[in-house]
Amino acid sequence: MDAKNVLLAVLIFCLFLMVGGGATYYAVLQRPAVGTEDGTAAKDLPGKTDGEAEAKRTAREKERADRREAKRQRDKQKEQLLSGMKVVLRNEATYYTCHNDPEMSGIYLRPFIVEREGEYLLKNDVYYCSLLEDPDYGWIHGDRLDVQADDFWATFAFDASKRRDKLGKGAESLTENYVVNADAATVEMLKAVGNASHVTLHFYKEGSQGSVQILGREDIRRVRDMMALYEILKAEARGE
Repeated sequence: MDAKNVLLAVLIFCLFLMVGGGATYYAVLQRPAVGTEDGTAAKDLPGKTDGEAEAKRTAREKERADRREAKRQRDKQKEQLLSGMKVVLRNEATYYTCHNDPEMSGIYLRPFIVEREGEYLLKNDVYYCSLLEDPDYGWIHGDRLDVQADDFWATFAFDASKRRDKLGKGAESLTENYVVNADAATVEMLKAVGNASHVTLHFYKEGSQGSVQILGREDIRRVRDMMALYEILKAEARGE
């Protein structure tokens, strides 16, 4: 092949590259932008990204507002609850107790809360009192408690060695009580009592008759208030 033919071949090859490259460039220019059907770039769509961001921002603000309102309501309820309770600092622990009535014959549930180093412990005090003027004055030495709160039923057994017996001055009264840490079953029972309209307690020694008490409205309210305060204090301890 002479030089003239070689030069012609090179020119034809260069012409081929130019035509092919131009066609490809034209095709790219005519291709619609990704994300649209009419060739409009996705970033040029009016307000789509901004709208999503605004919706998320609004949702976050509402969530924060709801949390603030829930805390405000909780603080208000806590203040109301504490106004009807005794708060005592003893041995580096804070005790939250209700204002219980002067000693009266009967059986009572007297839950209370102990706070120590930011930890809250719910305790339950099962309390029996008998006055000298009562027709059935006397000890029960109970180790069982049956609780009926509307449709709720439960029986609790106690270790008799942990019962506290006390004889009043001049034997004018005698009391028996158990103070126990509130386990899951006890918490469930106290919540049921606090939400009930009718509560009956039966305190007895296994195999004996014992004594029966119907709780009054104030007795039920005290239990309900203490359980409400317990839930609030636990929520605060969790940082809610």
